[in-house]
Amino acid sequence: MINNGFNQNFVTFINSYRIEESKKLLLDAANDNYTIESIAKMAGFHRRSTFNTAFKNITGVTPSKFKKNTHSS
Repeated sequence: MINNGFNQNFVTFINSYRIEESKKLLLDAANDNYTIESIAKMAGFHRRSTFNTAFKNITGVTPSKFKKNTHSS
């Protein structure tokens, strides 16, 4: 159903929701003291490398660069 309805596999589907959650967490100043790895775990990723890869595939930038770009704007 997901493959046909959303034109993506289950892992990609779930990761897209996790990345959206992680973006919210990264943008929230209340989380500035958390590491990228902690944010990844809060969003449901078990490994930082998996998180970084998924984040970059979906957003085009690494989580660190995303955070830096949004806080410097």
